[in-house]
Amino acid sequence: MLPKMTALARTKEILSSTQPRRRSVVAGFTLIELLVASAVLALLLGLLLQVANHTLQASRVTTQQLDATQSARRVLDSLSSDLANSVNTGSAVLYKPSGGSLSLAFLTASRGPSTMATPSRFLAVNYKLESHKIIRSYLGIDWSTKELLQAAESAADSGTPSVLSPAILQFAVLALLEDGETIVRLQDGSVTPPLAEPPVWRKADADLFQGQTVPTTWSALVPATPPPTPKTPRVQALLVAIAAIDEQNLEILTSTQRDIFKAPTTSDPVKEWEDTLASADFRAPARAAVRFYSKVIPLP
Repeated sequence: MLPKMTALARTKEILSSTQPRRRSVVAGFTLIELLVASAVLALLLGLLLQVANHTLQASRVTTQQLDATQSARRVLDSLSSDLANSVNTGSAVLYKPSGGSLSLAFLTASRGPSTMATPSRFLAVNYKLESHKIIRSYLGIDWSTKELLQAAESAADSGTPSVLSPAILQFAVLALLEDGETIVRLQDGSVTPPLAEPPVWRKADADLFQGQTVPTTWSALVPATPPPTPKTPRVQALLVAIAAIDEQNLEILTSTQRDIFKAPTTSDPVKEWEDTLASADFRAPARAAVRFYSKVIPLP
């Protein structure tokens, strides 16, 4: 009996040894799979960073353009308001070239800021471009002042200065005469088209204007009054043009790049400056931030 049991046990042992053994297998990644996954992840991160960088750059350019736009409009709005209330009885708009740009001085009926110590009859104001900043200076004029042209000039000499816009590349003014065709570039007095007879659009320094002496080094614009005189036209309006940029980009420009925009010679200064910018050697980051604006401001 014992030998049979031994044979049976031996048969069972042989059969069990031929069956596949079950073993626990731990799931995992090979080295190649890990390297491929890492490369794909790095590629995705690179794409995401590139998209984020483009978005931030576009946002930065938009912000810079907005700063330049607000800077230019601040000047145009302030100058428009002052000229709309300008005093043209016994006075006029004075101007003189100032470092390749222009300085304007005149009297306005504005009462000025609330910080002024005493009420004034008029406010003498001066607008000028200085170190690429538009400076507006003001000075209260009391009721006893008789020489109003001299009073207008005093704003430039002793007025309280305030910075309207901190990053301006050019501030130009053209005088539009009442014939509707003639344009005068105040920076140099050139007239386009040339007139057959000398126009009466200005009084030079030391000339008499409405019984008053034009201050030395200044000229007075002669405003148009009815009836019109086509042969000797006077000033109907001012065309003010501004090339603005943001402060950050202004700092990276060279002195040559800051001065590429010259006083315009036509009634479309924006087009002139756009053509200048397109052909100029101008730094790419700053190029997109430059904004041009112009506005015709009628003289009362």
